Amino acid sequence: EDRNVESPASIKKYETPEEMSAEYLDVLCHFLSVQADSGYAAIQQLRTWLDHAPTAEDRWVIARIINEVMRRAWQMSKLLIELGRGNVVDEMLWKKTGEHKLESLNVPVETWPDAIVYLFFVTGVVAYYLDDFVDSTYAPLDRAVGQMIKEERLHRAFAVNRISEFLRDPENKALFQQLAAKWLPRGLDNF
Repeated sequence: EDRNVESPASIKKYETPEEMSAEYLDVLCHFLSVQADSGYAAIQQLRTWLDHAPTAEDRWVIARIINEVMRRAWQMSKLLIELGRGNVVDEMLWKKTGEHKLESLNVPVETWPDAIVYLFFVTGVVAYYLDDFVDSTYAPLDRAVGQMIKEERLHRAFAVNRISEFLRDPENKALFQQLAAKWLPRGLDNF
């Protein structure tokens, strides 16, 4: 065993901005602001499907997704406020589609198949980002991220199920390929 490698339990965890270097604080706040902004944007992109998803179950799941995405956005915003970056949160709350930080968050989600493919590719990126912050050295984020990851995995599982149903009809294959070509590069650009 290499004794020079620190285990996650032995790494110092920060609770307040006073404990952090300016560089650490800036990088942390950038991550938090992108995550919060992505949540607010996703709500704008998915809101239509509260009323127009094809089934009552789909509407219920979209409502749940929006609720959980909003909780994540508010948790990230709360952390930004606690870190002294409330001005960033104030600016985010007024953004409209077309004004968000990442391109994938500025593209309209126009049809139900578009919505499920969007959820698959964009949610996959969010879950990947959050996985990187398990055992974060910023203790409040470390405490919050586990629940967020579980929720994002459920969002993606919903999308996988709906895409599987959609692709049972061979005539939908071309549309799926078109939508994947729309969302996959945008999802990857989020990295």
